[in-house]
Amino acid sequence: GAFYEYKKETLTNFPLVSVLLRTYAGREIFLKEAVTSVLNQTYQNYEVIIVEDGGNSLENILLEFNDTRIKYYSASKVGRCVTGNIALEGSSGRYCIFLDDDDYYYCDHLETLVSEIDSFDDSIQAVYANAFELKTSVKKTINQIVGYREGEFVLHGGYLQDFNRLRMWKTNYIPIQCILFSRSLYLEYGGFNLQLDNLEDWNLWTRYSAITNFKYVPKTTSVYRVPLDV
Repeated sequence: GAFYEYKKETLTNFPLVSVLLRTYAGREIFLKEAVTSVLNQTYQNYEVIIVEDGGNSLENILLEFNDTRIKYYSASKVGRCVTGNIALEGSSGRYCIFLDDDDYYYCDHLETLVSEIDSFDDSIQAVYANAFELKTSVKKTINQIVGYREGEFVLHGGYLQDFNRLRMWKTNYIPIQCILFSRSLYLEYGGFNLQLDNLEDWNLWTRYSAITNFKYVPKTTSVYRVPLDV
């Protein structure tokens, strides 16, 4: 993103952004890093909606951050789609963005995306940036991640092009934390499909992209993890 023209001057009213994060017990080491990456954003008008699937073991850890922008919910073991919809329902921002608990943002992630989407009219209701893939091998006990080992950062060439709706419908090529979207899309067209066990984000983007254009931002602003040994 060295040649990305930053549009900071377009930000005039700093709309609220809802960062939506799903997690579950044993993920403390990653969850702390993910939440810290949000709290370190240069763009500060946000809320963090965190939903723990299967209990409330992580609530005290989140209280340690002592930040009123963090809103915590717990649910019985209901799965990724239900917890994602709980987060969407609890959001109140003009824009929403997901963050998996083992991924993280660079400090300018929200500022870059908000300044971009806020410079368009309603014809653009979703924007996305590049992300590094980071292969990671975790060390864990029966129920707890206690450490990890990382490989190299990789930027896949598939990101480096303008949005293509037909490609979106064919390939799940945009990581979930890359996309900032108008909350009005959720209010009008719903959240995750509860009949899915995986790829729920791809289903969401294909549905939303049938309604609105997405805008590509040629800057790398986040990191997502994949297994190191696969």
